[in-house]
Amino acid sequence: MPRGKLGRKPTREVIRMLRHFGFALKRRGTHGEVFEAERGGQRRNVTVPVQREAVLPKTLHSILEQAGISREEAVEFFQR
Repeated sequence: MPRGKLGRKPTREVIRMLRHFGFALKRRGTHGEVFEAERGGQRRNVTVPVQREAVLPKTLHSILEQAGISREEAVEFFQR
């Protein structure tokens, strides 16, 4: 899978992806929003920075890792 597929993504799209995978808003703060869900038998908390309009690639990778969402699942979601 080409590396460029998961570049910078709008923050709203990243939040929409988390909701698609079952995450719900748990807490809202000035620097980020925390989403929570159960995936793979584990309760997972994911923090999304909201101060920027776009999520940088390394931050997106970290969000996917925290959420237990594979790169392939994310690429498939963003291609829709």
